[in-house]
Amino acid sequence: MDALIAPLANEEHSQMTTLLQRLFAEGKAEGRAEALKEGEANGLRKGKADSLRIVLEQKFGPLPQEMLEKIEDADLAILESWMRRGVLAASLDEVTDPNRA
Repeated sequence: MDALIAPLANEEHSQMTTLLQRLFAEGKAEGRAEALKEGEANGLRKGKADSLRIVLEQKFGPLPQEMLEKIEDADLAILESWMRRGVLAASLDEVTDPNRA
C-alpha cells in the first residue's frame, strides 16, 4: 500500500492512507458479516437435517445410506418440505417424492 502512495505529498499521503485503511476495515467488516450470515444459514440447515433424520428414524427405523446422503445434500427448502411430508408418509419414498405436496 505504501508503494502506491509514496509519491504523494505528506498531507495527501496521510489522507490516502486514512482512506485506504477505512476501505480495508469496511471490507473486513463486510467479509465478517457475510461469513456470519453464511455460518448461521449452514447451522440452520444442519439443524433441520438432524431433526429430519430423527423424525424419520423414529418412524421408519435406521435410515439407508442413500437417504442419509440425500438429507446431507438437501438445501433448507427441501429439508422443510421433506419434514412436512415425513410426518404423514407411509414410506421413505413418499418423503422424497417431488410429486407430493
